[in-house]
Amino acid sequence: MRGKQLLVMVIVSAALTAGCKGDSPGASVSKSDEAWAPARLTSVAGVPEAQIETALRARLAGAPPARSDVHKWAHVKRLYKMYGDNPLWLAEDGLHTARAFALTNALLNTENDGMRMDAYPIGELATAIAAVKGQKPTAQQLVDADVMLTSAFVAMGVDYLTGQVKPKSVSQNWHIDAHDENEDSALVRSIRNPALDKALATMRPADDDYLSLMKELSRFRAIVAKGGWPSVPAGRALKPGDSDNPTRLAALRTRLAAEGFSGAPAAPSPPNSAAGATRRTAATGSGIYDRSLAAAVATFQARHGIVVDSALGEETVKSLNLRATYRLQQIAANLERYRWLPRAFGSRYVAVNVPAFRLEAFDGGQKTLEMKVIVGQDYEDKATPVFADSMEFV
Repeated sequence: MRGKQLLVMVIVSAALTAGCKGDSPGASVSKSDEAWAPARLTSVAGVPEAQIETALRARLAGAPPARSDVHKWAHVKRLYKMYGDNPLWLAEDGLHTARAFALTNALLNTENDGMRMDAYPIGELATAIAAVKGQKPTAQQLVDADVMLTSAFVAMGVDYLTGQVKPKSVSQNWHIDAHDENEDSALVRSIRNPALDKALATMRPADDDYLSLMKELSRFRAIVAKGGWPSVPAGRALKPGDSDNPTRLAALRTRLAAEGFSGAPAAPSPPNSAAGATRRTAATGSGIYDRSLAAAVATFQARHGIVVDSALGEETVKSLNLRATYRLQQIAANLERYRWLPRAFGSRYVAVNVPAFRLEAFDGGQKTLEMKVIVGQDYEDKATPVFADSMEFV
């Protein structure tokens, strides 16, 4: 098989796992939108431009702001350099309110992507903005607010583009490296867009599965807020038609329903039929592991990477009894893994989902091949390496 690019990716099989299929990296902004540039100001809130320029150059020569590492600080300085070391968030009367609001609002919504908000200097940024909104801000206060906003913009953008956690810090088998030049170009495209709120949103992965995981994150947060779900009592393995303690089966139904898997009868049966009697019993506390309940278990198994046999075995019960907070953390981890992946695979590529034991090949944006694969074990140095690279022959 001849190909152009191979992607082997690791995604915990918690929910909605699939390959990332975007064709363009970073923010996508049309040429007609690339119109924003810093205003040429003679003064800001009565402070002469020369004072602001001097203070800004001195600030950029200093240490990074709070929670900004050397890598992100380098991005900040390159961004200012592209605009002649001019302020990026100031207007004649002080702060460029609309753009500052778009950024701060986006920062407050990063938790919808499963990102840690404590990675951003929200408090320090609020203090700096408040100082600028005072009656007579100084040149240093104006510069501090501008640099804090730029640093927050860069931090959030880089995290969307490459993730908040360095892959190598949690997995030695991860061999996909971020590219600084792609980060710089995406940051520039975004800040040049007059519609900054839309530009910020496009820096996150655009894959449908990423957006689905965001919805699942919101749904599981609601489940956790309601107290999660009950555990399923231990007991013997069950196959469809087996009888068991009604209390245990009631707990199973409640547990499945909490995650959105219904074990209720799907359709009414004739009142005198055996199936009708079984379903009426189920609705009032059945001791039968009936077909509707087994079907819900099968759906649960398929969703969570368990062999689908419709039976209530030890592995299924163990998975059912994982806490809702654990599942929530899995979804957040999957969102982070998506941010680690390359944004552009081209039109022809192969993607391997390791925990799902599945390979998919795409050509021209269409899936042309799907098959099961064997992957390495997670121990004894046999784990499958995760990488993205070009290939010519297999």
